[in-house]
Amino acid sequence: MIAMKCSMHHGKRWNRKHNIRAYDKAAWNKDGHIDGNRSELNVTLKDEQIEEVFDKIFGDALEEYNEKNHIKHPDRLIGFHSKKEYEKATPEERRTMAVRAYLNEQKKNIQEAIFQLGDHEIYMELVKQHGKEKADKIYCQYLKAAYEKFVKDSPSMYVFSAVIHMDETQYGSPHIHVDYFPFCESIRGLTTKVSMDGALRQLGYDRKKKDEGANDEKFGTRPYIRWLNDMRKSFEDFAQAYSNDNKLGILIMPSEKSVARHEQPEDWKARQGRVEATNGKVSALFGKDKKAKLDAAELIIENAKATAESITMEAKAIKKEATAKLAEAKQFSTAAQLSAESADAFRKKAIADAKAVKKARDELDENVRQAVAVAVAERDRRILELEAENTKLKTKLIKERMEHHVNG
Repeated sequence: MIAMKCSMHHGKRWNRKHNIRAYDKAAWNKDGHIDGNRSELNVTLKDEQIEEVFDKIFGDALEEYNEKNHIKHPDRLIGFHSKKEYEKATPEERRTMAVRAYLNEQKKNIQEAIFQLGDHEIYMELVKQHGKEKADKIYCQYLKAAYEKFVKDSPSMYVFSAVIHMDETQYGSPHIHVDYFPFCESIRGLTTKVSMDGALRQLGYDRKKKDEGANDEKFGTRPYIRWLNDMRKSFEDFAQAYSNDNKLGILIMPSEKSVARHEQPEDWKARQGRVEATNGKVSALFGKDKKAKLDAAELIIENAKATAESITMEAKAIKKEATAKLAEAKQFSTAAQLSAESADAFRKKAIADAKAVKKARDELDENVRQAVAVAVAERDRRILELEAENTKLKTKLIKERMEHHVNG
């Protein structure tokens, strides 16, 4: 029975040229960790151009979004600086420029997952037991199945590249690079967009309030971490089932939280070289006299000190990074507070402006009422004056007619 771990590393460092081996070997393989004689064993399961993928997934949504906003909200245009620039472009140019701009904006959200069974020692043990050809087949079949499982279990994570590397077994073991980005449907903004929160929500990992009696730890963990933890456990079970079905005699050990950073092959090689050199000297010295044994003990102590110093330096680096992130978080908190204060000031000013407008409107209404009242009074006075003059004229006319009648 061979005990090993099923590792799964996620990060935002991805390089298509490295994955498909489209590079200058002299520049990319200085330490020789890639065996060019085995590169033909690499398997490309998927390799789509990221620009074409973004056009396929987001092109229609970008066209619809820009067309909807270019008149009333030209500042929201994606890929264009003004309404004039947008309207000057042809429909094909509008789509191309929008997709290109959106890709440049979202490249930071592209993820890479690396799946691997065991380490170099485990791989060599399988080679020893089954032969290199069968060991390679065991790894290759598992990695293909792992890729298919990832695609099936995570439909909202679009995989555009998946490559199995069989040529890094000099210091490592066969593994697969899976490059993907999260996406989801949305009712606000772009109807289809890059979003880790949205993608996880579609997988059932939502930021929701704690239900009564629910586990505090579950709801205190970010959806992304919960998804990674569940997926890691799922792949461990999957690897164990693969071993059992193929009678490989492999026991998958549960993963533990790692406190060490991911180590590049060349760094591992250098560290292993130092360890082997020290072990060789110790083995040679322990076979001699008492003084040699003391020298060997001192050498062990020196090696321990060097290791402790290395660990201390790494701890300082981690502390420095944590301090920087804490400072960044404080800046964000300060900015958020300032934004809240600005929003509150804006709200108060808006209320004050609204009150001033209401007061001015009330004053205007009062002035209008007074003006109307004056106009009505003036009209009534003129009417009375006209009626009096009319009565006077009628009286005069009657008097003149009576005098004319008497004289006649």
